[in-house]
Amino acid sequence: MSAALQSESYLDARVTEWISQLQAHSSNNQLLEFAKWAQWLAMDVVMEMSFGSPRGFVREATDVGGLIQSLRDLLASVVMFNLPGIVKVMQWPLLFHFLGPKETDKTGMGVIMGTANRAVKKRVEKGNEENRRDILHALIDYVDQDGTILSWEELETQMIAPVLVSSLPLSSYY
Repeated sequence: MSAALQSESYLDARVTEWISQLQAHSSNNQLLEFAKWAQWLAMDVVMEMSFGSPRGFVREATDVGGLIQSLRDLLASVVMFNLPGIVKVMQWPLLFHFLGPKETDKTGMGVIMGTANRAVKKRVEKGNEENRRDILHALIDYVDQDGTILSWEELETQMIAPVLVSSLPLSSYY
């Protein structure tokens, strides 16, 4: 069975929760900001498909932990710092050490790095107790043609990508 079919139940659960929350929030005759709800759904789906559990955007009807805003801020800073001279300066190891993102940051890329690190650590240390078929599971099981598995750093880096990419399509709607 393909990975997509194995993950279908996770998507079904998120969409069911989303529809239920939309019904609950629309029953009081208030207008819904559909773009926010669409992004909350997208982020919960990506978090579940990547890390094994949703972040709770739909359940809480909010940007949990400011993650979406952090991604929006990150995209803005990428555009702002995408000047050749600034890019070279920001890549200096000493400067990056002090100004670059850290897993303990409360906003920006550090939030995403921390989420990825905790998910990888939990799964590597405790194993796949729930036998989830998600992106993290696939990456941990990956072995290249030489028999090499992904390192801890490679796992963390690869886990950041789905979260970043998922924020792009809807990031400008609100």
